[in-house]
Amino acid sequence: MYADDNGRILMVEIIDNNNKTLLIAIYAPNDNQEDFYRKLHTQIIKLDYANVLMMGDWNGVVDGKLDYKTQTITKKIKKTLPKSFFQMMEELNLKDIWRERNINEKQYTFYSNRHSSWSRIDMVWISAEILSNIQDIEIGTSIWADHNPIT
Repeated sequence: MYADDNGRILMVEIIDNNNKTLLIAIYAPNDNQEDFYRKLHTQIIKLDYANVLMMGDWNGVVDGKLDYKTQTITKKIKKTLPKSFFQMMEELNLKDIWRERNINEKQYTFYSNRHSSWSRIDMVWISAEILSNIQDIEIGTSIWADHNPIT
């Protein structure tokens, strides 16, 4: 349906019981995120779906207090997502499924050896109207990868 030239966005349509959902896989860049999310938002609006489910590595956190932890006291590098990300989620009425179900919990999906830090940068966002269709969501553990799975 849509794939960007850099391999960072893939969009496909899912049809279940005649309900169409736009499924989007994201691998956000570390740099130029403001522009990346603005372009993503524009593309989603062009496709005009009532139901959207976006998941992937967003390379930034929503809430630095809940979604980030470091072992070093002197160096706190937390990368909060840009304004264009929050505008997109608000305008599309998308909800962070894991955070909706785990309001004040601290659990992380990524460990950075370089920064000795943990963060929740892998997330699943869904249209508020279909949020109740999701029965369960968990952050798993991974032995071999630097990211933990979300199931």
